[in-house]
Amino acid sequence: MKKKIFVVGILLVLTLQFVFALGVTPGRTTINYPNDLNKTFSFKILNSENKDMQLSFDTSGDLGDYIILNEKSAEISEEKDSREFTYTLNVPMNMNPGEHKGEIIISEKGDEEIIGAKISVKTEIVFFIPYPYKYIESDVNVIESNKNETTTFLIPVINRGEEQIEELDAIVEIYDRDLKIDEVNASLFSLESMQRRELNVDWMANVPLGMYTAKIILDYDDEKAIFTKNFKVGNISFGIFDIFAEDFELGNIVKLDVLVENQWSERLDEVYANLILYDEYGNKIADFKSPPEDIEAFEKIRIPLYWDTANVSKGEYHGSIVIHYKDFSSEKKVYVDISDYGIGIEIESGGFVLNEKPGLIKIFLIILILASVIFIILRKVIKRK
Repeated sequence: MKKKIFVVGILLVLTLQFVFALGVTPGRTTINYPNDLNKTFSFKILNSENKDMQLSFDTSGDLGDYIILNEKSAEISEEKDSREFTYTLNVPMNMNPGEHKGEIIISEKGDEEIIGAKISVKTEIVFFIPYPYKYIESDVNVIESNKNETTTFLIPVINRGEEQIEELDAIVEIYDRDLKIDEVNASLFSLESMQRRELNVDWMANVPLGMYTAKIILDYDDEKAIFTKNFKVGNISFGIFDIFAEDFELGNIVKLDVLVENQWSERLDEVYANLILYDEYGNKIADFKSPPEDIEAFEKIRIPLYWDTANVSKGEYHGSIVIHYKDFSSEKKVYVDISDYGIGIEIESGGFVLNEKPGLIKIFLIILILASVIFIILRKVIKRK
């Protein structure tokens, strides 16, 4: 068995050596119509391991039959870390408008007794023939922001038609679900055939945190292109305001309620809380989760946590309370003090919450009041003397 594993390991190492020895740049070349049709293009083979290589070339894809290579095979010696090769593209005049792709496949013949396969890399060729009319190709990238900040829409526009576009107007409509809440207009410009320009449209996100939809309308020479893009303002987050403990008794299963607000503009399903605590030496003494809860948009609820304190001693502990929803989470630090009076819980950026047994807190308050009264009486007696 060990011998088989050793052989497999050797084969894997040899295979990886072949893979990393061969590379190609660029990975993609875009050829423009019609200016680039008579030009010669090149790609470079990388010999990163500096070894002797026997290479063969082939083509594939929609453009495979029209890629003219300067040679079908070649050698690279160990003394060269790279070598350049050239090709031309010869497409027929009646080729259909639109995008066409092809590949040049560079293969190194390996030792068939060892790996029995060719190691190959590819460089892609992209060629676009314009449509015989006005045709816009566009998309949108959104640079998202937080509430009351600027969201930017980057809209690249390419005239993929043979005719010039005299005037282009862009409108970005903002929707909260099906309700249109705002609109931003972009500047006008013209586009030559196959020309590319980019619009930057800024929008002030004076809206609640949540998901929104941008509807982009490109109005050009009595034609329209319309598409949409979902985006968010801010990130899914929760407000963690307090932790309550009712009828705390050390050694029993204690119910803790975490007061949480969904600060997102949509309902969030299966939200749960996770409390983790450590002692002063860094030992984890608690790690437990709540059952999942569904929280409506902007709703405040109490998420129940059940803590078995059977093996917990009096003392001071620190940790965190984390509210989870899918890949999102909000976290706050937590400090817990368990004493004869009950349990004290302090959360980060929040007030200290003392949750004690009703009987004990009454006794504590009575003692505090009596001590204050005695202090006042003694002070008056001393002044009279």
